[in-house]
Amino acid sequence: MPRASAWAAGADEALAQLRHGGRVLSRFQRVLNLETSQGRLLALHGPALAPTPFSLVLEEAAELAWPAVGAAAWRVGETLAVGALRIDLSSAAPLVEEPTPQPVPGWQERASPLLEPFAAASAFGAWWRAAAPSKDALATVLQQRARRVTDELAAALAACPIDLARAQAPAGRLLGLGLGGTPSGDDFLVGFVGAWQRLGPDPAAGQVLAAELAAGAPTRTTRLAAEFYYHLARGRLSQLLAALLRPIALGDEIGLAAAADRLARYGATSGRDTLAGVYAYLLARPGAPG
Repeated sequence: MPRASAWAAGADEALAQLRHGGRVLSRFQRVLNLETSQGRLLALHGPALAPTPFSLVLEEAAELAWPAVGAAAWRVGETLAVGALRIDLSSAAPLVEEPTPQPVPGWQERASPLLEPFAAASAFGAWWRAAAPSKDALATVLQQRARRVTDELAAALAACPIDLARAQAPAGRLLGLGLGGTPSGDDFLVGFVGAWQRLGPDPAAGQVLAAELAAGAPTRTTRLAAEFYYHLARGRLSQLLAALLRPIALGDEIGLAAAADRLARYGATSGRDTLAGVYAYLLARPGAPG
């Protein structure tokens, strides 16, 4: 019987709900996504993948045959059953995230030039430059939308007090924009709002914006993206994004370069698009360089 080694903070709710049943929502080579009968997701994968906020990490998953989409899932005691697969939960431990420290002086100036190339390599491209539009229609929309949204979010952040109502409409225009399990617009927003929550100003306002996005997400984007917003509204970030924000706050350029490289390699485009959102936050936040 394969054993679970760890669970992310947001997996508790899904594991409790699976006592009432669930099903396989989607199956990929290295990840199996379960949906409980009450609506939460649980991502099963091995230790080679960085955890999402709703991950259950298995000691070894490379040789497992994932059950088919639609297969029943349920929890009995310390056993998680998914189709014919049985997973031992008895030795799993919660993942502990290091807190993001208070930003040191000059942190934005140090982080911006390091993140700029990653943002330029995202699906959004170098939207902050007056560059010629891409020949690709979707890329053009992403570039133009990111430029307008970042400008409007910057204006909302610059207001004293922060004009949260002014931030909600532009952020909402990125919901569901793009292709894939988590569209590029959603990855961008998760990076932007996650950085706001951890680096300020007024993290509580960032959390309110996350809650607004989570409320609108179920009807405007993919099921997987909506789950990320659900956990973002509760202050839960993916391991890779949390690991990026810590060296940003510390002004640790070596640590930041390594963390950005790890996040950039996540998914087909999701990591780079999330980095673009963090970079947009650095441009929009009061006191941004340049």
